Amino acid sequence: MLADAGIKSVSNLEGKSLAVQTRGDTAEIVTQHVLQVFGLSYNDLKVNFMASYNDAVSLMKDGHVQAFTLGTTIPSGAVMDLASARDIELLPLDDDEIAALRKIKPGHAAVPIPAGTYPEQSKEVQAVGYATHLFVSCKLPEAQVTTLLEALVANLGDLVAANEAIQGLAPEAMAQDIGVPFHPGAVAFYRAQGVL
Repeated sequence: MLADAGIKSVSNLEGKSLAVQTRGDTAEIVTQHVLQVFGLSYNDLKVNFMASYNDAVSLMKDGHVQAFTLGTTIPSGAVMDLASARDIELLPLDDDEIAALRKIKPGHAAVPIPAGTYPEQSKEVQAVGYATHLFVSCKLPEAQVTTLLEALVANLGDLVAANEAIQGLAPEAMAQDIGVPFHPGAVAFYRAQGVL
């Protein structure tokens, strides 16, 4: 949020201009869920659907929108870019709000943004996050899916080199129930790991 927009809670977004991702994007759907928790919908705001975070940042820099949402790794290059040009604030979500989001979609999770992640951010801010999921065809043989997960865990270091946010990924987190059934090969893998 722009620091001078007077937005201290998601409820303060009513009547404000908000930049979101294109319809159907994961972060755009999460934005709808967050608004729902606060009793809001797109009808209560001036919504701009953006093809990229850079477009949203440009609108923020120019003052055409007061807020934008995104779903990305922390730290975000888009937020760093915006913070280099304008004073911003991150809107925190408390534990009850995260719990309400999890009732809408079990895959939502509390994600801390550590103090100092962005310029002038003096304290930790709790945000909503979600995991990246690996979907496979139900027709894949059980052993093939089990082998795929074994290879993923065994080669985690290579994945971390491509995306640091994966650091520390463990079968316990991978086996988290997000409301989608596991493939039998995934069930076999997670049971062998003792996490299911």
